[in-house]
Amino acid sequence: MPKRVLEYVVSQLCLMSLFLLATSGEARCGEPARAERPNVVVILVDDMGFSDIGCYGSEIPTPHLDALAAGGLQDYTGPEAGSFLDMDMVCFGRLYVVNDKGGWDCRFTEDQKRTFMVQRALAASPLMLGGQLYTMDKFSLSLFKHPDILECNRNAVIGKLAHREGKIDVWKTPRRDSEKDGWIGVFNRDGKEKATIEVGMEELGLEKGETYTLTDLWAQKALPQADRHTLEIPADGVTFLRYEKD
Repeated sequence: MPKRVLEYVVSQLCLMSLFLLATSGEARCGEPARAERPNVVVILVDDMGFSDIGCYGSEIPTPHLDALAAGGLQDYTGPEAGSFLDMDMVCFGRLYVVNDKGGWDCRFTEDQKRTFMVQRALAASPLMLGGQLYTMDKFSLSLFKHPDILECNRNAVIGKLAHREGKIDVWKTPRRDSEKDGWIGVFNRDGKEKATIEVGMEELGLEKGETYTLTDLWAQKALPQADRHTLEIPADGVTFLRYEKD
């Protein structure tokens, strides 16, 4: 880890410790020290993606983090309490322009950019642009202005994993005011090969035996009414769907 990054991390941890000390009951004058254990856990990692954890498909065993997820942390409902998951900045465009070499351009493919944005939309994560806006390419800007991505994100509901098989993940986010409607992301976590898969209502997290209208939001086209659908998903890509119960 670079020295400058390490110094920043250490300073943030020190500030967090001071904050916890200042706001804890033990710091109040005239009160005896409490024996309760703190309810704050700090997990420090560097440059880790969500799929680097075992419960999200990593080949590296992470049993303790998997146990936390199995205990309910995957069902985080922060927006109900006024807080949201922060999946970090959207690193499109020209990045880190303040360094000596003037920065570098984002190297994501278009499919990776779609995946990046749909992840944040389904998770109701704040959309914070990390690159230069005025030099950004048209495709990246189109994702930032995509009406369905923005609507899903503003819906402010954190989606949940509905199905996983091999390197295919299906995430579903219901609409806040009606669970009959919402959005689905079918992700191909294989970075080399496209995936051709067949999915039914259950794999999509929908009720078996019910009728739904499914719309491909990239093509802006409704899928045929059927019990099962064949999807072709590029490497590192995502099929972004809207579902509406008939």
